[in-house]
Amino acid sequence: MKINTKNKIIDVTIKLLKKEKDVTKVSMRKIASEADIAVSVINYHFQTKQNLVNIAVDQYINQVISESSNTSDFNELTIEEQIRVRIKDATNFIANNPGISRVSVLNDLNNPKMDDNSSKLFQSILKQLEVYYQDRLDEVQLKILVQQQIATVQEIFLRNEIFNEQTGLDFYDEKDRQQIVDTLIDQILRKEC
Repeated sequence: MKINTKNKIIDVTIKLLKKEKDVTKVSMRKIASEADIAVSVINYHFQTKQNLVNIAVDQYINQVISESSNTSDFNELTIEEQIRVRIKDATNFIANNPGISRVSVLNDLNNPKMDDNSSKLFQSILKQLEVYYQDRLDEVQLKILVQQQIATVQEIFLRNEIFNEQTGLDFYDEKDRQQIVDTLIDQILRKEC
């Protein structure tokens, strides 16, 4: 019963975060009402709203990452196409799920761990770049390229208004986002921009 209750609370929290797109609009009372339980039950299982939100977001993003890696069509693409798909999928997810993404990115930046969502994305992109570059770049160079990519996307996402003023590009506009991502990918693949 406790596991089902915890899962229900997490599922409702994810649903509300996706709907509201802003963590401040998702209250414990709203989660409790939607889950048809008392706020005290949420407090018992998760202690704080921040703890619940972090757990829910982490679980949801883990699921998304896992599902995105398991498509047969993906394996039929060239390595360059796989890199583009992986990074575009990640940036599209961020743009389409800003509330969830903000929680995840800020949690990863404030509480970095080797198994956080940014690290999982890092490992996924690193594997692809190792195949793409083979032995033309050493391990440190590859890891720096991946870190540059992730940090740049996170920065643009978190500071979109400033980025928009500086460049005229809006991360939330699909056409602009594709231009941003294509430019970043061309840089890590060392293509002429």
